[in-house]
Amino acid sequence: MNELPYSKKTRTLALETTYERDEDGISEPKVLFVPNIGHHLFSYKNKWIWLTRDRDNSVSDYSTGGPLETMTLTTFGTDRQALQIFINDAMKLSIEK
Repeated sequence: MNELPYSKKTRTLALETTYERDEDGISEPKVLFVPNIGHHLFSYKNKWIWLTRDRDNSVSDYSTGGPLETMTLTTFGTDRQALQIFINDAMKLSIEK
């Protein structure tokens, strides 16, 4: 989401800080823009995608210790291919970085 044009236009983003190590083992902070809690509508490759991000503060995520978060992606119509393309492109981008 950080790379989408949507991220440059919306006013409901949260910041997330991650740390990446370079070749010398030095940890560098990197700030990412992520969708805030709530509903978001955006276009990806000319297909509309509705994103809902929820946070349950009463349940902890065992891997991070923070609250459990859920993201739901929905497309309009019956063709799932738009979601598959979006997820595959996101995975490829994640692997490249």
